[in-house]
Order: sequence, then structure tokens, then C-alpha cells
Amino acid sequence: MPTKLGTENLELYKKYSRIGERVDWLTEKAKEENFYFGKQWEADEIDELKDRGQSEIVINRVRPLVRHIVSQLTANSPAFNVTGVTQHDNKKSWLFKEVINFILRENNFPKQYERACKSMIIKGLGWLWVGFDPDMDDGLGGISVKYIPLEQVYVDPVATDWEFQDASNMIVSKVIRGTLAISLWNDKKAAIKKVYGADTGKDHERNLLHHNKTDGASSRPLGVDPETTERIDETDEYVRLIERYMRTRVPVWVLDDGSGREVEVYEESKAEEMAAENKANIYKLSKMRITKITSISDVIVDTEVLPTSIYPLIPLVDEDTENPYPSGEVTFLKGIQQVINKSTSISLLNAAIVSNAKVIARKGAMSDKDLKNWVNNWANPGSVNFVDAPMDRPLTDSVLVSGGMPISPTFLDFSEMLKHEMEYEVGIFGISQGDPVDAPETYRATLALKEFGAEKIKLLIRSVDNALTTVGKVTVDFIQAYMTTQRVIRLAVDMDGNQENKQRLQDNQLLDQNGQLMINQEAEEDASEITQYLNDVTVGKYDIAVIPQSYMPTNTMARLQLYMDLLDRTVVDPESVRGLLDIKDRDKIKERLDTQNQLVGQVEALTEKLEELQGINLNLQNQTVEANMSILEERYEAKLQKILAQVQAKSSVEIQKVISELQVLKASQAPKETSNSTSSRPKKGGK
Repeated sequence: MPTKLGTENLELYKKYSRIGERVDWLTEKAKEENFYFGKQWEADEIDELKDRGQSEIVINRVRPLVRHIVSQLTANSPAFNVTGVTQHDNKKSWLFKEVINFILRENNFPKQYERACKSMIIKGLGWLWVGFDPDMDDGLGGISVKYIPLEQVYVDPVATDWEFQDASNMIVSKVIRGTLAISLWNDKKAAIKKVYGADTGKDHERNLLHHNKTDGASSRPLGVDPETTERIDETDEYVRLIERYMRTRVPVWVLDDGSGREVEVYEESKAEEMAAENKANIYKLSKMRITKITSISDVIVDTEVLPTSIYPLIPLVDEDTENPYPSGEVTFLKGIQQVINKSTSISLLNAAIVSNAKVIARKGAMSDKDLKNWVNNWANPGSVNFVDAPMDRPLTDSVLVSGGMPISPTFLDFSEMLKHEMEYEVGIFGISQGDPVDAPETYRATLALKEFGAEKIKLLIRSVDNALTTVGKVTVDFIQAYMTTQRVIRLAVDMDGNQENKQRLQDNQLLDQNGQLMINQEAEEDASEITQYLNDVTVGKYDIAVIPQSYMPTNTMARLQLYMDLLDRTVVDPESVRGLLDIKDRDKIKERLDTQNQLVGQVEALTEKLEELQGINLNLQNQTVEANMSILEERYEAKLQKILAQVQAKSSVEIQKVISELQVLKASQAPKETSNSTSSRPKKGGK
């Protein structure tokens, strides 16, 4: 039996789906999507062209421009900065960053984000959804981040916030098979079977929007899920799934067991039971939370209070119109594209007229045979056509050949001007798409032109930054509420070989002895009865924000040139420049360069040692020479002393000898006297 809440769910869905503004907006978005895929002529215009013998010519300039913008916004996977509110939390910021990266990888987020961006550029709005999937990670449960088609999302029409956070309700609704609904909520099997076929698209919504179905690339009727491109058969057992999100203030019972963990419970009886079981303190608060009410048609199958105050439906908005019905780039390019197609059609028509002259003949001027021969051969180059005509009257009196006037060259230039106008509208010029026409002569001028184009999408980039930051905030709330069990987080380094993040995790002592990142790991028991956890992601408060433009491409050559200039000025080291090289064997080259640098360092060290030893050797040689000189001096001095002594001794002997010889000589030269005189006269000096 339907409940009041279930009836309210269904009625609110019907109310939002019937809003005239939304119906008109979805109809226009379907046309713009067809426009992107090349369906750019209206049915009455195609009929008119066929009546003139022409086909619908499409020079699709919208698709490459849209794809270029999407490729700009999705060139890289978004990167996030996580900062702890307190110093203790800040130590685990790298842990949270790695957990978020793990979640994004598990959900193939680059592709989800690409689809949301493409929907934003074409239709003006793309949706990302964050939720909990109990079947992920081998049944441990995980955080799911996915793209949701805008046709499945219904927003309070009075919402004016750029992310619609002021909406009273948001609804996600789609058609699923009844058997799938029963497998998910088997306890509601009987009630679900009673609503088979109800509100599944063959009701008011299908009848209202089925006229928008067109032939071509995007042919599904609006209001029907993208995966259900065929009309739902009356005999199929389909049901309408409705997930309603609303922001309400709810009572929250918080359990604190003293370990730092705080568990939020939204039922008083369950909170008291858990508090008694875990010997935890309990206190009651009132918090703003998002309540999710799930129903199959008007049968309630689940009600859940989500652990966040932010709607888990995050919009990416192109042109903000302060309502849930924004505009995309195709809205502003469509008019110019239509003029390009029509001007091309006119040019081709004129070329056909000029190259195929009209023949006007007086009735009966030729025989049937001549007329047939004329028709078959007159357009053949070099053909000669003979006709029976009066000799006294010129042929031109009976047959007139009329050719069209060639179109003005100014009109042809008009088409090129329109193409340039489309490029100017989005800020993406032909040079950015590899077109060499009108390219600047210098490399710096080319970079300046590309930077100018990038400036024109700064407003769009800001909107994307805000949306991705909100995705990160909701993801953190879900991580702390749902990822409470012990599990291993697979590191990105194991796949891409980047050791930088792993080194940071090791520096912060976040890895175990096996080099794995284990979260919520129970610590070894101690004397305390309170269980402690290592790498506990359920505690702490963190600020998260996407790194601005981290998903944008970088001009590799321009950045490399900048770093080379900085390297010449010794502002950066060579390692910074090598990191920019986009080559296959960059890691091997780095290893070889590191080995080379090590060898160069060893050679320099040995050279310094050799120079030091050479200096020591020179000093020793100098000291040896000085010592030898001292020894030689001492030897020569002793020898000289000896020679001097010998000379002195010999000199003394010689002197004494000379003195003796002088004395003898003097004595021999003295005058001889008689004996008398000699005897009577005493000698000189005698007594």
C-alpha cells in the first residue's frame, strides 16, 4: 500500500517533470545535441532543398570546437590538495590525498568527468554524483563517483545558486527493469510488482515529449533514459525508480569511545545499543544533513540520512542563468552555423546554375529527333549538333542559351568571416587546431594567441574548479562515514612508477613494513582497553580543493623553453627540465644520467684527492730538499772546520819553522869577534 512519503515522492517527480520551462529547455537541448552530431537542418528546410534538387549540406564547425573545449578541460585527471585543520590532521593530509586518488581511479573518473564536461558544453549542464556502493572493493563497500545524464535529474525550479545548493529537493529518476528492482529490494517484492509499468515513460512524460524524436545520431525522445533508446514495450515489466534528495535538520546521536573516533547515528535506539556495546559516551546534536528517500513509483524502498550537508549531485554549469536551465556553447554557435550551411548551399546552387546553362527554345523550332540529339550531346565538350532550321533566319531566333551570373566574391568571403566569428566566440582559433593559415610568423606570437584563447574560457574554468572542489568535499564526508573497516589502498606508484608520493608517505610514516598503505588498522594491544587505530581516516577535519587548472593541458614546448631559460640563469636544476620531457625512455635516461653524474662526481672527488696528494708530495719534496741542504751544510761546515783546524795546525808548524829558520838565519848573520873581546865583553841581554 502506498505510503504518504511514497506518494509525495511520486507527485514531486511528476510536478518537476511537467514544468513548462524544463520541457522547453529539454526540447531545445535535444535539438542542440542533434546539431552537434550534424543534424542541422529543419524538416521543412530539407523538403525545400529536395524540391530544388539539392541535398542538405552541413559544414559542421560546431563539433570540432566543442571537442576542442572538452579536450582542453579533460586533458589531465584532476588533482586535489588536502590540508588538515589541525597540525595532527595535517600529518595525514597525504593519506587522504592518496585515498581520494584511489577512489577516483576505481571509478574511472577521467571518463566520468569527460562525459559531464561534454554535456556541459553541448547542453549547458553536466552532472556528477557521489554515493556509497556496498558492492565495491570486494564487498567492503566503496565511494562511487559517476556521471548522470541531465535528463534523469530534476531540480527545484526556484533554485538560483550556481550549484543549486539552495534547492529544497533534487530528484534522480530513471526507468529500470522490475526484476532488477526486486533483486535490490526483495522485501518489497509484492509492492513493486503492483507498480509494474506505472510511470515508466508511456504516461504523460512520453506523450508530451515523444514528438521531439528525430532521425539521426541522437534520436532518443527526451524524458527517457539514454540507455533506453527504444520505446518501452507495453508488455515489458519496467518500473520508475525515484531517488529524492532533500536538505533537512535532523537529530544526531554521536558516540565517542575515547579512541578519537566519533560515530554519528540517526536513530536513538540504535545509538543506545551501540553505546552500551562499545562502552562509549553518547550525546545528542542537531545537524543539517541530506536525506535520501528512494521509491519505486510510490512504494518506499529505502530511507537514508547521508553524512553530508552538501547535495551529492554536483552540476557543471557553462553559462549560469540563475536557474536550473542554463545554456551551453552550442546555443551561441547554432545561429552562425546555420548561416554557414545556408551560404554554402547558396554557393553550390549558384555554381550549378553557372556551369549548367538554361536552354530556352521556341516550341516547334526543332524536330523531335533534333531536340533529342541536342539534349543528349550539347553539353559534351567538342560535340557538333546539326538541326533542321530555316536558312533565312538565324538559329538564335528559335533557341536561346541563358547562363547564370557568378556569385559575388564578397559573398564567399562572408562564409570565411562567419567561421572566424565562431572561433572568436569560443576563443579557439584555427592555429590551435593545427590550421597553418594566418598563423603568426614567430613562435612567441603563436603562444600569445593561444594564451588569449585560454583567457576566454577562464570563467568556464572557474565553474569547473568549484564543481570539482565540491566533489572532493562530499567524497571526504563519505570516506569518513563509510570507509571505517581495515583495508589496503592501492597506490598509484604501483601503476605509473612515480615514487614521489610514496616517498612522502614513507616520510610521514604512513606505510606499513611491507610498503603498503593500510587504513583503519588496529594497533597492537596495550594496557588500555580503548582500541587505537593506525591511519584512521574516520577522524580529523580536512579542507580539500582541486588544484586550479590541474586538468588543463600545458603547452609542452612553451614550458620547456621557459625552463631552459631558467636553467641558463641557474634558477632551476637540470632535474626540473628533465621532468618535462615527454619521451618514452625518460626514466631510463634519468637512470643513465644519474649514473653518469655519480661517475662524474667520483672522478671529481678522485681529482681533488689527487691534487691534495700532489700537494702533499710537493711539500714532502720541499721538506726533503731542505733536510738534505741542512745535512749538506752540516757536513760542509764540519769539513771546513776540519780543514781550518788542519790549516791552523799546519800554519802553526810552518810559522814555528819559519821563526826557527829566521832565528837561525839571524844567528848566522851576526859579526864574529875575537875570543878576548868575546870573553871580556858580555852578550847582549846577559847578566
